[in-house]
Amino acid sequence: AAKLTGVALMRDALAMQDAGAVAALTFADAGAASTHAGTTVAMARGILGRLAAARPDCVVAELGDGILGEYGVQDILAAPDLMGLAAAHVMCAADPVGAWGAAEIYRTRHRLPLTVVTGPVTDNAVGREFVTGALGVPAHNALTDAASLVAVARAALEARTAAA
Repeated sequence: AAKLTGVALMRDALAMQDAGAVAALTFADAGAASTHAGTTVAMARGILGRLAAARPDCVVAELGDGILGEYGVQDILAAPDLMGLAAAHVMCAADPVGAWGAAEIYRTRHRLPLTVVTGPVTDNAVGREFVTGALGVPAHNALTDAASLVAVARAALEARTAAA
């Protein structure tokens, strides 16, 4: 697992390991206490390269704190070599407006597909129905329906693996 953007917190890597990651690296392992635009792509390449050297079945990479902001997430989403590695894009959104905005930014700015939406927008049927109906993206709550969330991400990974 990897945390590629945000603010360095040891608890993130430890939580990833507690969840089953064999190894967990963050940008702190690359010498940064936090990330910002212009720094993330090189660090992400190094972190992912280091994890790939262990030949894992897959790598789960977190882009902390959203697709807008100052942590440099946009740089990673705009890097074709990094996005070419991605099998699934799981977006966490707080509400329908956030889910719509994320889908719009993914579609228009980055030309990337969203695989599934989770987060507080999926806490109730109204939010889930908006995401699936208006956005055409599966919506599963990570706390109450983790199995379905994982199944969607796993199917995307298996489809990617089969195509390779």
